[in-house]
Amino acid sequence: MDFRCKFCGFQIVDREDRIRIKTKEDSVYIIGYCDNCLNWNILKTIPISRMKEHIKLNIEK
Repeated sequence: MDFRCKFCGFQIVDREDRIRIKTKEDSVYIIGYCDNCLNWNILKTIPISRMKEHIKLNIEK
């Protein structure tokens, strides 16, 4: 995926050590680290209900 920093617009590299997934009570956050401005950014927010449906569908296959 093509992720960009929300602060400086620098392209965030799609590597395991640069992108993390965090879970809160209502959403799943994909966060990425910008090598240019050295900040963590929220790249995408997914509702937890949608993520549960996705996991359920993949387990049934």
